[in-house]
Amino acid sequence: MTASSWLALKLYGLLWRAAIPVAHWHHNRRSRAEPGYRLHRDERRGHYEHARAGVLWLHAVSVGEVRAAQPLIEALLARPDVQARGLLVTTMTPTGRATAQDLYGDRVLHATLPWDTPGATRRFMLAWQPVLGLLMETELWPNLLAAARQRSLPVVVVNGRLSERSLARTLRLAALAQPAYAGLAAVAAQSADDARRFAAVGARKVSVCGNLKFEIALNADQLAAGRQVQRRVSGEGEGLVIGLISTRDDEEAPLLQQVVPLLQTHPRLKLLVVPRRPQRFDEVAELMRGMGLQFGRRSEGAVLGDLNAQRVLLGDTLGEMAYYLGCTHLVVLGGGWLPHGGSNLIEPCAAGCVTLLGPHMFNFAQATADAVAAGAVLQLEGASALRTQIETLMPDTRRMQGLSRNALGFQQAHQGALARTLALIDPLLG
Repeated sequence: MTASSWLALKLYGLLWRAAIPVAHWHHNRRSRAEPGYRLHRDERRGHYEHARAGVLWLHAVSVGEVRAAQPLIEALLARPDVQARGLLVTTMTPTGRATAQDLYGDRVLHATLPWDTPGATRRFMLAWQPVLGLLMETELWPNLLAAARQRSLPVVVVNGRLSERSLARTLRLAALAQPAYAGLAAVAAQSADDARRFAAVGARKVSVCGNLKFEIALNADQLAAGRQVQRRVSGEGEGLVIGLISTRDDEEAPLLQQVVPLLQTHPRLKLLVVPRRPQRFDEVAELMRGMGLQFGRRSEGAVLGDLNAQRVLLGDTLGEMAYYLGCTHLVVLGGGWLPHGGSNLIEPCAAGCVTLLGPHMFNFAQATADAVAAGAVLQLEGASALRTQIETLMPDTRRMQGLSRNALGFQQAHQGALARTLALIDPLLG
């Protein structure tokens, strides 16, 4: 490590320690909407009551990364050596931890990753003594990786992605970031462009392994239950469910302004709204009431019914994405209509949904470009084009069926990332 990098790491550590009161205040504030932030506070300082030494460790920051890691986690849990050691899954958010507990239960160990101070990261390493660290996608913390280097712990980035925007930010902090990237044992990048960007910031052993999200297996029972709803709606004749899925901050209003008029002109149309973050469920409910929409809430047992029953449903539950996608004929995928970076488009493709994307998909640039080229999704220039596009698609049964087939084929054609990722980390596990 150069003198400038050593100094940058020391200054970074001092800034983190100074920021701890602000971090506490921020979590207290967030806990009003998300009570989970009141839990596991000792773990954020690196104190773990039930730590188990010698584990395999995988970090997934929140819900999206936990779900993306599912194929890899299931493959690891099938290995006798991992079963003997134990698999630790760390997250940073309460919803991420809840998702991990919902998906894996007591088959894995759950913990919150500590704040990136020198002391907290050292305590984390001492408590768990992992034999290998796997970081999902882009979660690199300088002090955490410095603590791993001190223990000669190999750390691998899996399903790695690095956008041009993130690359530019990282290069501005090169003295701090480059030693962290250079110390990685390996990077399993999603695409050749991601691999090039990882190499540009100092990562040494970089392989293109593909995107683990293509390996996703949707919950079969949930998907089947959703399909029953979809068939019931389709049986009405010209019945169709439009799903605003994984919507993010401030996206619902412009999307609903485009879709709600269609409910008035097409009486057999149904609408499903599924915000990405649970702390926004009530906020979106208020927005929908303000627009004069009568709707039910999934958390209260409501379902999309026949023509004279429930036409609008707020999907305000966690862990039921396969059900929501099963219900939906046409997905308007959130995250890309405002500059949030997009959402995982592979899940609706795996469900065979016709999927419309917004223009701001920079966090999923390669997958988006490939899906558009394959005719698996349609990407629009903005929300203002949404109503016209839906009205064009609704009567065109042949095109809708073709888009659905292309979506399924696209997801299946891009599988293989799991096998390549396992081959990369297997020597390190040995």
